[in-house]
Amino acid sequence: MVLFLSNDDIRRVLSWSDVVRTCEELLLERARGNAWFSPRHRYVLPTNSRLMILPGGLAGKNIMGLRTYTMHPQTSPDSTEYIPEQALRAHALNVVYDMQSAETLAVTAGERINTLRVGGELAVGAKYLARKDSKTVGVLGSGRLAFGSLMSLKQTHKIGSVKVVKIG
Repeated sequence: MVLFLSNDDIRRVLSWSDVVRTCEELLLERARGNAWFSPRHRYVLPTNSRLMILPGGLAGKNIMGLRTYTMHPQTSPDSTEYIPEQALRAHALNVVYDMQSAETLAVTAGERINTLRVGGELAVGAKYLARKDSKTVGVLGSGRLAFGSLMSLKQTHKIGSVKVVKIG
């Protein structure tokens, strides 16, 4: 039976510290040659919608999978002017397979996982590249990815202040 995890399920079972630790382990496995990630495949459809596919795998855990998501850039009804606050109409799914049998193991909603992944990878980078006594964080934007990045950074640094720059 295939396991399905919703965004709420993921929120309940994964802490920010779990995410940072897991991202660090995955990056180490990639450096060792035990994990692989292919570049994102992007397709622009005649409706101007986008379809993106990101495959990858982890040999040590005998799993492989993909993230697939769609986006449609929004415009105002009476022109082609881009409206930043409505720009992201995205829907995502992650599918995990057994690497030997190719059996589907799990399907997850993609939005929460993406927020965790982006934030976790950023925090791992900051852990090794930022000064250890850094207390101020600059953030471009204030959406869910910015929030996830800050929550993850709190696992590696004692943040005293945040400077948010609105974009768009």
